[in-house]
Amino acid sequence: NTRKDSLLIEEAYAKSITLLKNEKDLLPLSPQIKYAHVKLGDDKSSTFEEQLKKYVEIESIELSSVEETITNLEGFEKVIISYHRSNKSPFLSTDFSKKEINLIHAIAEKHNVILDVFVNPYPLIDLGNLSLIEALIVSYQNSPISQKISADLLNGNGSFIGSLPVGISENYPVGSGMSIPF
Repeated sequence: NTRKDSLLIEEAYAKSITLLKNEKDLLPLSPQIKYAHVKLGDDKSSTFEEQLKKYVEIESIELSSVEETITNLEGFEKVIISYHRSNKSPFLSTDFSKKEINLIHAIAEKHNVILDVFVNPYPLIDLGNLSLIEALIVSYQNSPISQKISADLLNGNGSFIGSLPVGISENYPVGSGMSIPF
């Protein structure tokens, strides 16, 4: 790929990443706050984490049982949960596991949550009630480019302008998305 191709790809990702919720104005992230990061899914999140660390202080929390993870999150008011699945095949499931769903709900009951999914929006249907999640982003792909751009957008570097290509609920029909210039 040429540099021009790479810029075109980056522009396409930047225009597609969709902000569905930003309650309590959790975004953009604040450099005065230390955030916990919980990575879910079976693929890498290293580019996302590295890019976030350029803007804010992040502590990665290792997954264990739901109870242990909740204990490890004590002292954090705000938690970034990112969900990463492989892009290698369109036939691989993008769904959350039952344990991941339980963990997201348990964290959201005690903390302000920013959930960023690096898959299509369909797994959000399985989460059911999204009211406990204050900020919700669909980044669509788990590529390094998508992870970098999503982290930049979370930090106010750029503007969310994407919208859902499919409906996932009555609250989030086709075309849902917040356009927020930071």
